[in-house]
Amino acid sequence: MTSETVMEKNAQGDPAPLNERSRVVIVGAGLAGVRVAFSLREAGFTGSILLLSDEEHLPYDRPPLSKAVLMKAGEESRIHLTRPEELAAAQIELRLGARCAALHPERRMIALQGGDSIGYDRLVLATGSSVRTLTDLPPGTDHVHYLRTLDDALRLRGAMENARKVAIIGAGVIGLEAAAVLADGTRSVLVIDPADRVMARAASPLLSNFLEDRHRAAGVDLRLGTHIATIDRTANGPTFTLSDGHRFQADLVLVGIGVVPNIALAEQAGLAIAPTGIMVDSAGRTSDPFIYAAGEIAWHFNDRLGRHDRQETWAHAAAHGEHVGRMLIDGHDPAYTEQSSYWTDQYDIAVQVFGTPIGERDVVRGNRAEGNFLIFHLTGDEVIGVTSVNAARALRQGKKLLGQRITDLAALADPGSDWAIVTTKAAA
Repeated sequence: MTSETVMEKNAQGDPAPLNERSRVVIVGAGLAGVRVAFSLREAGFTGSILLLSDEEHLPYDRPPLSKAVLMKAGEESRIHLTRPEELAAAQIELRLGARCAALHPERRMIALQGGDSIGYDRLVLATGSSVRTLTDLPPGTDHVHYLRTLDDALRLRGAMENARKVAIIGAGVIGLEAAAVLADGTRSVLVIDPADRVMARAASPLLSNFLEDRHRAAGVDLRLGTHIATIDRTANGPTFTLSDGHRFQADLVLVGIGVVPNIALAEQAGLAIAPTGIMVDSAGRTSDPFIYAAGEIAWHFNDRLGRHDRQETWAHAAAHGEHVGRMLIDGHDPAYTEQSSYWTDQYDIAVQVFGTPIGERDVVRGNRAEGNFLIFHLTGDEVIGVTSVNAARALRQGKKLLGQRITDLAALADPGSDWAIVTTKAAA
């Protein structure tokens, strides 16, 4: 079955403005894709919107998968990004189980597995990422789990019930959040990472050390600066020999070593590809003016940074999706200036990070011993990032110093200093 559209161009061959007869097709129903769809409606688009998901679930939020969903049965019913009645009210058509097989830009057509073809006036690629896998521990191997989708989380939660010896490969956010859930005193948990500290790419050394202390206090065996030398497979689970000589037999293995952007459709269609994503401009346009990309697959131009960037955070997916939705209707002010940010919850620790988390020096404001403090990250005398550990109220003020130059580091570090005084001592 083929679904045609009105494929108009203006006299210069560029896309004509969208109107009530236009169709926008969004491939990917994660956070970025959903935000594109609703942002289109909020911007006044009255044409048709088709949201394609390759999963069988209603669109859902991913951060709870490594926290609440693992901890408690039934939480999966609380993580939906939208409901059928909301989609109906916004006249957004959602098609589940729709896997895209090919993209034909010359015909403004996308082909689905199963034979259907869908025409578009604008196409938005919001396909997100897939887990990076280990050749020796591929998905589907007995006792081995990856965590990216709701189905992944439900399988892992089921396997946790009888697991007593857990190996987590990767000390990034996903691995540590899962470790915090699994280290409940009923099982041994070992975390393996070749880096010499946890969350090495996303956290300052001070935050890494703080989290390491908390995980070790919970009984987690952190094997940092090590890698897997050999794997011996048995019916009860693999036995790992590490580069430091340590051996560990696991009945549950979780691999969390990052993600890779889903850019196969874009590559097949001949769109411009950057080293780590689909090349887009400030408005989210790809090298084909009828096609946009949103969220973590986009190597987007950030006007605040003055360069291209790709982020894998919830905040970016939300903000960039909304931005692209607006740009589809009105691209007169395409500047995208969103600040990088992420959060993670581990045990009783709530971490929020804004800006760049690693600088030339760190300044701590608050009490590390009590677990309530801010870390300011500076390059030279400029604040390039701020991390909050259980200090959300102070963070509201601390974020105001991003991009400013600090002349009095002692005042910055002193929690007794009035924020107004600290701010006045920051010269732009």
